[in-house]
Amino acid sequence: MAKSKIPSYWLVALLGLTLLSFSSILDNDFVNWDDMRYIQENEVVHSFSAENLKKSFSGEVSDNYHPLTNLSQTLDWVLGGGKAFPFHFTSLLFHLLNVVLVFLLIKRLGKAEWAALLVAAIFAVHPMHVESVAWAAERKDVLYAFFFLLSLLAYLRYVKESPNLKYLALAFGFALLSFLSKPAAMPLPFVLLLLDYHQGRSLKEARVWLEKLPFLALAITFGLITVNIQAEDAIRSMDSIHWVEQISFAAYGFVMYVYKFLIPFPLFHYYPYPSVDDIPFYFYLMPLIALLMVLASFWWGRKHKDLILGFWFFAFMLSVTLQFVPIGSTIMADRYSYVPYIGLGIVLLWLIEQMGWAKEKKMAVPRYVGIGVVLLWAALSWKQGNVWQDAESLWTNRIENGPRESAIPYSNRGEFYKRKGLNAKALRDFEKALSLNPNETGALRQRAKMQLDAGKTAEALADYTRLLAIDDDDPNDWQNYAIILTKLKRSGEALDALENAVKKGGNPAPLHMMKGNMAYLNNNFSEAAQAYQAYLAAESGQANLQVWNILAMAQLKAGQPAEALQTIEKAIGLAPQNGVFYQTKANILRAIGQEGPALEAEQMARKLGL
Repeated sequence: MAKSKIPSYWLVALLGLTLLSFSSILDNDFVNWDDMRYIQENEVVHSFSAENLKKSFSGEVSDNYHPLTNLSQTLDWVLGGGKAFPFHFTSLLFHLLNVVLVFLLIKRLGKAEWAALLVAAIFAVHPMHVESVAWAAERKDVLYAFFFLLSLLAYLRYVKESPNLKYLALAFGFALLSFLSKPAAMPLPFVLLLLDYHQGRSLKEARVWLEKLPFLALAITFGLITVNIQAEDAIRSMDSIHWVEQISFAAYGFVMYVYKFLIPFPLFHYYPYPSVDDIPFYFYLMPLIALLMVLASFWWGRKHKDLILGFWFFAFMLSVTLQFVPIGSTIMADRYSYVPYIGLGIVLLWLIEQMGWAKEKKMAVPRYVGIGVVLLWAALSWKQGNVWQDAESLWTNRIENGPRESAIPYSNRGEFYKRKGLNAKALRDFEKALSLNPNETGALRQRAKMQLDAGKTAEALADYTRLLAIDDDDPNDWQNYAIILTKLKRSGEALDALENAVKKGGNPAPLHMMKGNMAYLNNNFSEAAQAYQAYLAAESGQANLQVWNILAMAQLKAGQPAEALQTIEKAIGLAPQNGVFYQTKANILRAIGQEGPALEAEQMARKLGL
């Protein structure tokens, strides 16, 4: 392979091209595809409080464990006041740093500078990488990749230049930071073994394997943490999926990532599983194609370490995202290619060498073809960045250009329209989503709430009844269902619904309020007073102040005038300009024979306009 150096400005030019091709993301807004629960509605990333730091490192965020990512997003939130720009700017900055690290990695593997520039260029502007950079919630990709690449560079320094344990320790430290950014770093021990093989270290030496034990311990630890977190909600049930189909799904993803490396068009952020009742025949061919790729890598890789390194770097890094165990609702995702495509870039270098194009005299045509492809990919990346402009643009791209219709894009675009107050558009999208999948809970939940807000009680009742038969885990659904039942004067059923809401983790205050109202109407004033007190304790500073008034009245009718007077005095302290409170105070004072103070309270009530 040609060892000629390239002018340093070529790397600077590549960084400039990368910045230009991704510049379209800087004006983008957040989207309703995890951005809300990861960032906008996630209090953990809204401040650097001790409690939030504790939650980041001891808990989870949206079925994931990535505390370092949380901290980086907190910095963006605090500095930018909750605006989207800092999130996009920081992600782009890390992507640019990663481009430099990829360039250095390929050089440290012993490749020519032009070769390092080629792989870095593929990594820099490949359209499949837009999702990792443009999606604010996917900060974990660019962050884990940054520390992952630093770990590889430190390890190669240890292997190639100085067998000093401090470099091995440095590699481990960067590995830990990578794992804390995203558990996708789990294949790292196997990648390190690939580097050993590529650099000529004997895999028969015990030392080579012992060096990997700390990295393996990291992978196992973070793997167990991730499985424990995702087991309940993120991992889909495999009861309805045959093992042959599951292998076909995983193989489909593997083959398609190779295909998209070569032909990155069209691109979407959402690739749903096929219906298990209508799986296309070509899915069953995918395991054979994937097996042929693996066998080919072994056959040609017997004498070519570059091929082994590149192909198995790709395969190992992709392995944790292939759907052998189904996680989420997508069969593949553009973002999963971010680090693995470095391996395919190395495979491409090997192919160039085998074709004889690496020789200086034969490089002219491949060089110009390569520049042309890189420029084309840069243009496609710029265009794909615009797709992430906002939720409407994102989901419309999937709806208009996707291979087959799916309910979720319509449901989520409808949710965006609903937030913007475009109710007619929102309702059309919800109706379309439900026509494609009657059990699409997102659309059903949003439509039900729209019906409730619009006063369409019968329609809302039908939607919530159906929704709760499909998914009864959301306490808000039970509370809204109780509101409808209350309007229909079905108090007993409404009370049951509120009790279910509390069981599902909902606020108990509405339940106490309803219990209080029902007891009051049934003249059970002592029971009503207890329920209202429980409501005020549950709501704390958010309580409806008028409840203090009705509590005082319930206590008075329950034969507790002293408690009633104390309650209404506290209410007056909270709202001294409320005439109703003074009138209730007058009634209480008169009931205990204090006519003079009662008259003073009545005068104050009239003065306040009662």
